[in-house]
Amino acid sequence: MDVSIIKEETVTDKEMSQLITKRNVLRRRIDKWREIQNVYMPSITKHVAQSVSPDDEDQFFERPEAVPLYLLSTLPADLISTIPFKFVEIEICLRVLQADDSLNDLRRFLQITMGLWDYKRTHIGSSQRHGTRMYTSIGTYREKVKRCASRYRAARDALSVLDPGGTWTTCLQELKSTDIQPPIRDVEKIPKLKGARRAHSTTRWDPETSEGWRALSWIWLAAQPEGIESEQSEIDESES
Repeated sequence: MDVSIIKEETVTDKEMSQLITKRNVLRRRIDKWREIQNVYMPSITKHVAQSVSPDDEDQFFERPEAVPLYLLSTLPADLISTIPFKFVEIEICLRVLQADDSLNDLRRFLQITMGLWDYKRTHIGSSQRHGTRMYTSIGTYREKVKRCASRYRAARDALSVLDPGGTWTTCLQELKSTDIQPPIRDVEKIPKLKGARRAHSTTRWDPETSEGWRALSWIWLAAQPEGIESEQSEIDESES
């Protein structure tokens, strides 16, 4: 929501107040993170001092969400070598969990999106007023799917830097745009909208698209981390 507020400049007083509060909280957390880096990773502190200009500091104060955290995966290889390996292990663990969480959210939002399409087809039909509301809801979840995919790719890129060829590669595969599909193996079970125009940004997980749906995407078959229940039952329920 914050990004859309900044871009569209349609912010209300209440939304601006919430945004300012969030930025203040984020700024304090970043300051604490900098203190930790100063103590345990002094070489990064020197790198930050050389990389950030006074103009950057002014911009970062106004928009702390743009502040680079200088995590190890974003640093040059020669600088990473100066950091104790235990901190590398900590970020590897963090990135694996980030990727797992992103995949779980991605699956959940894809299922919700398919449910909305099915509800639109079976309960709303061609009603323009209610259909417009439903398209708005679907668009919201599409955006969430995109964010989850971006977060997963960022986590995987970081792992490729810190632990290339590690054990994480067995379950955290490369996420392509064609992998982002709902859990449907049979194209005949895809809900189809009557009289709906095809959007220019139609993706392969839109109900109007039928090609390439016969193969179940790897995201639904990926191994789950310990303590997380398998989602195979959810896949079967979606196909029943």
